[in-house]
Amino acid sequence: MKSSNPDPADLFGKGLEWLKRDRFPEAQAAFGDVLRRQPNHPGAIHYLGVTLMRLDRFDEAVALIRRSIRLRPGVADYHHNLGAALRALGEFDEAEQAYRKAIELRPDYAEAWFNYSGVKRFRDESGAAALATIEAQLATGTLSDLDREFLHFAAGKIADDRGEFDLAFSHYQEGNRLRGHVFDREDFLRMIDRLEQTFTNETLLSLGAKRVGCDSEEPVFIVGMPRSGTTLVEQILASHPSIVAAGELPDIRAIAGTISQYAGGASYPENVLALPEAALEGFASHYLKLRDPIREPGTRRIVDKMPSNFLHVGLIRLLFPNSRIIHLVRDPRDTCLSCWFQRFRSGHEYASDLADLGFYYRVQERMMRHWKSVISRGIHTLHYESLVESPEAVVREMLEFCGVTWDDACLRFHQTERAVTTASNLQVRQPLNRRGLDRWKNYETHLAPLFESLAAHAGQ
Repeated sequence: MKSSNPDPADLFGKGLEWLKRDRFPEAQAAFGDVLRRQPNHPGAIHYLGVTLMRLDRFDEAVALIRRSIRLRPGVADYHHNLGAALRALGEFDEAEQAYRKAIELRPDYAEAWFNYSGVKRFRDESGAAALATIEAQLATGTLSDLDREFLHFAAGKIADDRGEFDLAFSHYQEGNRLRGHVFDREDFLRMIDRLEQTFTNETLLSLGAKRVGCDSEEPVFIVGMPRSGTTLVEQILASHPSIVAAGELPDIRAIAGTISQYAGGASYPENVLALPEAALEGFASHYLKLRDPIREPGTRRIVDKMPSNFLHVGLIRLLFPNSRIIHLVRDPRDTCLSCWFQRFRSGHEYASDLADLGFYYRVQERMMRHWKSVISRGIHTLHYESLVESPEAVVREMLEFCGVTWDDACLRFHQTERAVTTASNLQVRQPLNRRGLDRWKNYETHLAPLFESLAAHAGQ
């Protein structure tokens, strides 16, 4: 006979399993069930907090994780996750303290070192001390490859802050080598060819005339290369009272992956042409429905800043003919170097090799040229350097494109209180500055593979 009173240990295990599988509502329910039986279960309290982090409920997450720390103050993971929640909220001093406590409890906590390196600029002697400690750990030879990877990226960031550029490059180079990524250029080019052949001007005009999709003007999509200023532009837009930022949403990619179920099993992108007309409207309505939890009274635009949606601009145009698409463009040398410095959590296999980065950047350019040639309106190109040099003029033009009135708060974006979970969360809490311009010059002697690739694939 099935027990009507499941064991808390079993419920806790199920919660952890749901959390690993990114099934956050189920994880939340499981940890809640544990706490109804054992209100002071430190693990359930903590991982309920972690689950709420994944649901972008950071204030609640911080309160729960702090409570778990009061119950079990000696667990390094608890302090580490507290640091992550505080960092998303822009509480960098407190996040630094939390990461330092995690490292104090577990000196070889490589991931904590990596995240600690991202919450401050190491210009004083704390940077020298941190580098010495990290390099001593790397010299032990007892670490896993993953831990070595975390530590090399941490050391690269700290050395870059200190202006030790040759040392920084060597650490980033080893960190990227340890990632072991292999990028299939030919497979990527085949996808680009198929997208261009499927989403022609004639096809888009034909389907557009049938008024497929949804007429909503609410969605705004920011696309382009990662590390091109997408988080900064999102933060500027989110500072407007009638615009809400939704972060990097996987939904458009998920729709592309689901289309085959409604098109006889054919592959994307060709299967778009076999879709029943009602299906596109259904996908669009579902996409908008998923935004209900963040939509507020007075919301006129919701921003989706998934950069890789540059692959899906044609699909976006069919789903939302009246949507706005902002294409971020930044100096390819700075963009690619910044990607190479970034330890992306998953995907982005091209980003571990400088030559692959040059190739990928140029193919992204090609893809956006195609979209701008087949879509007559609704795509706005924004140059990162112009934004830094002439912020008010560029922001005014962007807001006009988005169909909203001017608001001074958009120039005070660094004061906007909202959770930011991307790697640029430290930068967007500060006023605009020139630190991101011409950064590649610090590494010029090391970047021949990038320069050669950008030249070889120009006009790809």
